[in-house]
Amino acid sequence: MTPSSHEGGADPVAVFRERAHRVMRLARAITGAPAGLVVRVGAEPPLRVADGVEPEATAELRPHLASAGTSPDGVLLGEAPAPFRSVLAVALTAPADATSLPDVLAVLAPEPHRFTEAHRRLLLDLARLEREAAVPAVVSAQGAEAGERWHTLVAVHPEPILITVDGRIRYINPSGVRVYGASTAEELIGRSVFDFLPADAHPLFEERKAMLERGVPTPPLEHTLIGLDGQERIIEVFSVPVRYRGQAAAQTVIRDVTARRRTEEALRQTERTLSSISENLAEGIYRSTPEGELLYVNTAFARLFGYESPDELIGRNVPELYDDPARRQALLEIAAQQGQVRNEEVRLVRRDGSRFWGLLNFSVTQGPDGRRYYDGAITDITGRREAQEALQESEERWRRLVENHPEPLHISADGQILYMNPAGLQVLGASSLSEVVGRSIFDLIDPAEYDRVRERLAALARRQMTRPAELTLRRFDGTRRTVEVISVPVTYRGRPAVQTVFRDVTERRQYEQGLIEAKEMAEEMNRLKSSFLANMSHEIRTPLTAIIGFADILAAELPDESREFVHLIRSSGERLMHTLNSVLDLAQLEGRGLKLHPEPVNVAAEVEEVLGLFRQQARQRGLELHLDAPAEPVWARLDRGALSRVLVNLVSNAVKFTHVGGVTVVVRRLPEALVIEVRDTGIGIDPLFADRIFEEFRQESSGLARGYEGNGLGLTITRRLVELMQGTIELESEQGVGSTFTVRFPVPLESGPEGAPGPPAEARPRRPRVLVVEDNPEVQKVLGYLLRDDYDADLASGTEEALARMAETTYDALLIDINLGEEQTGVDLMQRLRRQLAGEAVPMIACTAYAMPGDQEQFLQLGFDAYLQKPLTREMLVQTLEAVLGGPAA
Repeated sequence: MTPSSHEGGADPVAVFRERAHRVMRLARAITGAPAGLVVRVGAEPPLRVADGVEPEATAELRPHLASAGTSPDGVLLGEAPAPFRSVLAVALTAPADATSLPDVLAVLAPEPHRFTEAHRRLLLDLARLEREAAVPAVVSAQGAEAGERWHTLVAVHPEPILITVDGRIRYINPSGVRVYGASTAEELIGRSVFDFLPADAHPLFEERKAMLERGVPTPPLEHTLIGLDGQERIIEVFSVPVRYRGQAAAQTVIRDVTARRRTEEALRQTERTLSSISENLAEGIYRSTPEGELLYVNTAFARLFGYESPDELIGRNVPELYDDPARRQALLEIAAQQGQVRNEEVRLVRRDGSRFWGLLNFSVTQGPDGRRYYDGAITDITGRREAQEALQESEERWRRLVENHPEPLHISADGQILYMNPAGLQVLGASSLSEVVGRSIFDLIDPAEYDRVRERLAALARRQMTRPAELTLRRFDGTRRTVEVISVPVTYRGRPAVQTVFRDVTERRQYEQGLIEAKEMAEEMNRLKSSFLANMSHEIRTPLTAIIGFADILAAELPDESREFVHLIRSSGERLMHTLNSVLDLAQLEGRGLKLHPEPVNVAAEVEEVLGLFRQQARQRGLELHLDAPAEPVWARLDRGALSRVLVNLVSNAVKFTHVGGVTVVVRRLPEALVIEVRDTGIGIDPLFADRIFEEFRQESSGLARGYEGNGLGLTITRRLVELMQGTIELESEQGVGSTFTVRFPVPLESGPEGAPGPPAEARPRRPRVLVVEDNPEVQKVLGYLLRDDYDADLASGTEEALARMAETTYDALLIDINLGEEQTGVDLMQRLRRQLAGEAVPMIACTAYAMPGDQEQFLQLGFDAYLQKPLTREMLVQTLEAVLGGPAA
């Protein structure tokens, strides 16, 4: 500052400090610098005025300040020693003036390259004005030329500048006009600065106005400015007292910091957002120094290492967290070369000393102070590492398993073989893996199966499962084998692939083909057996029908002395019929052709009915028959016919093998079962034979010394019928004491079928007319004779004769033989008559000598109303006719 800038007796140091403060504030306002300095270079003791600059920093800057004091262009440093990386310095005194020590003005900032060439020119102009007119009097009358230069400088200055007198605007530069929201300076001249302030700011500005009136500069202040355009701006102002056109005034420099403050607020909001995000991340976030000091960690980082809060880790040394500190040093070297570290797996140490695996990512960043920092994140991958190790172990186990697996296996991708185990090589006839790897799977299969294999590969490529299939494999030696292939989509060495197990089933298929042929042969033999039995049944039953029928007729007409012979004929026929029925029943059971029809059955009543069949025989032998059953009905859901056959077989055997005493049938109803016991006081059974009593054709007495008649099938049939009805049968016997057969059926019924039995059917008012269609003359005569007492019977030998009789006469029922010896069967005749009668309900009864298993169900399904098997008795014939006609004949 020039010596003329202060008056006579004033203290030079005080004048220096006053003007230094003023000029330094203007310089900071012009450049936006956070720190400023005015120093008299070389003065002893040191003379300086500083804002935000420590004396130590001044000492480091002294060489640059000395250079600025002697340079007309000043000094502009884009890089300078810390903490101020940017320095702009100009001489306030004339550089050529060697008569006094130079005063130097400097502005400083911590950021590199903060100041520009424009800032340098503005400070040089400010220094020149200071030298020429001592800024406070720049517009006074004593310096018109300097005042003109001042106006020029202020007009182009980028910062708003205004002069106020008594708080009213007297001058404002164009930048100030824009900040105040006006179009021209005239809109603002004469206005009070208080017009642009919020009401709550008025008291503070009154104090600042009073300071200026006392000649005291005001410190920088940030406040809200309300412009003429209604917009609110945040501005930073500082004012100094000046003289303006002879009046005490204030010069105010304004800096619009609205954008900066909004940016700072946005930055703070961003920092808060990032902090919130960081705190809610599952990964551990941190910042550290190159020396390893932790400056920041989030909550997840603290918990990752076993600490309660981040504060416990701030200031800690990062190497302490590494299981191997040398590993960190190696990572820092990578970061120094690449600027970052990505996806490094490191082993770390928790607070309690336990180890865990972390996935580390960090970058080298530079802070505002120019220092380097490491910003990074750590993810706990212990579970993943353990899973990887388990996977590796599993893959090794899989490799060993596949290598030693007995079944052939290969892996392919895009139709190319990638791997095949030793078992597969053996099936293929290859000696080494190199012979098959890379080959197409189509080289190994029959060309006729290419399309099917392509379809399977396409489905597997879509990750779809395929069904097992059989293919023809072409071995290396040219032979062909049948293989069963099971393929699944897999991932092999990071790529989609197909794993296929191919079993050689050539021998198995040959064996299965043999089984199929054997089965077909057995089925053919079974069919032939069934056909044979049917034919034998027909050939035996047809003459038996005549034998038994005529025996009944003769028994009614012959004298007593001859009647015994007729009874012998009849009983022999019935015995032969019983044997035939047993053989057919066994064939039916073995062929699983018997279908049961369960219904509610009063078991005690069925037992009573069966006992009635044997009472005459028992009386003749001096035996007693007893039924031990509850007074109320005992119901069970069983097949009535099967139950009757079981009871007949058991009671028949008991009567046959009992000579003294009697037979008792016990019926008991238990909560969980129905029990039927057939007890006799007969000869008993040898314990050695008891285990085989239910086998086919087994009899305790056999051979030439056999003492009892029978075919050995009764108990076999009985057991199988019981089992078909979900029951069991057991034997308890003691030789010379008797035997007990116990039958158990599950879950008896609580009650019988709904509804009570109706009254017995009334006799018909007239004799029913029956048409008998039978091709065998002997049987035809027997049937006619058996019907003559109660029915009017017409006879027809074939289909055409039957149709002719039906056209002439109305019949109440038809008895039709199935085998009519013509091209048409009895079934054909029945169906033809049904169509001819057009819905008229005439009962038709099927009569056959074939009587094979399942015939009854089959004929009833075809349309017959009832079924009779030959040979038949008058009782059987009459009962069936009464059933279809709804009552007995008149």
